[in-house]
Order: sequence, then C-alpha cells, then structure tokens
Amino acid sequence: ARRARVFAGASGNFLMTGAATSTITIGTGLTTGTITIGATGNTGDFTLSNSTGTQNVFLANGNGAKTIAIGGGVTGNTISIGNGINTSAQTINVANGNSGADTTLNIMSGTGTTGAGVIALGSNTRVTTVGICNIAPAAARTITVCGGNGAQNDTLTIMGGNPSANAQTVNVLSGVPTGGTQVLNL
Repeated sequence: ARRARVFAGASGNFLMTGAATSTITIGTGLTTGTITIGATGNTGDFTLSNSTGTQNVFLANGNGAKTIAIGGGVTGNTISIGNGINTSAQTINVANGNSGADTTLNIMSGTGTTGAGVIALGSNTRVTTVGICNIAPAAARTITVCGGNGAQNDTLTIMGGNPSANAQTVNVLSGVPTGGTQVLNL
C-alpha cells in the first residue's frame, strides 16, 4: 500500500516547476478520490493559468455529467467573466452548443427574500444590436415580460428616453404575413 506524502517547503513556500515543454500531471489515477487545492481559511490570491500567451484552458471538459459550482459562498461574491478591457474582439458563450436535449438557463431566477435585484443587459453605449428570441422557433413559443399575478406596481417602459435627434421607431407585428394569423391584444 502506498503512504500519503506531504510536500512542504522549508520556509513555508513550495515551488513545483518543469522544463519549458514539460507535462505535469496531477491526480489522473483517481476514480473516487478528492483533489483539494487551497486551504479552508486562505485569504491570499489563488491564480490558475496566469499565462500572457495564447492558451486553451479547460475545466470539467470531459464527457460525463458534472456539477460545477463557482462562487457558491453566501457572504457576497464578486464574479467576473470576460471583464477585462479588451483590445481585440472577444466572444463569451453561455449554453451556446447545438442542443441535443433540454437546456435550461437560469439567471437570477431564485426567490428573493431581502435586498434588491438589478439586471443590466446591454446597458452599454457600444451595444447596437440586441436579439431576444430572434429566430423562427422549431415549435410553439411563449415569451413573457412582466408576468405574474403580483400585488405591486409594475411599470414597463419602451423607448422612454428623451430623443434629441434622429428617429425612434416601434414596430409591432410589422412583418408581411404570407399565411397564418397575427393578433394584437391591448
């Protein structure tokens, strides 16, 4: 039987490195074990892939169902994805693969009990195209905005700014139907 080994630097620091073309493998023999990196009460920084070169970084990328938790603590997290000031084009994909089964994407959809919730989507002066369900569906589709049977005031504002130049246009059922029925209920 193998004994557990503990590696620690004499001064409290530990460095594991290799040559420029080394392959470093950790934990590939595990089948039911646990890999833990970082201490429970650590207040220092944790850096993964600090490379300045072009690189692919994969996390839980193999086949098999995964549960991936990021920032699951309850004391207030700041989670940034693609938040650098990009100097060349960037693409951020979320659940964007070709779906072969059901997909559910929840964004801030839990039940709130205290505090306020704010969702800002495309609130950037450089966002000039926003598409929501902007494709013909493969089956019947329902889109709900401000639904629910609430007892609070609801305000839905469309084109609520004060234009100073050019034109603002609101189109409702403005396509030319080649069949079917269009109905507008107010």
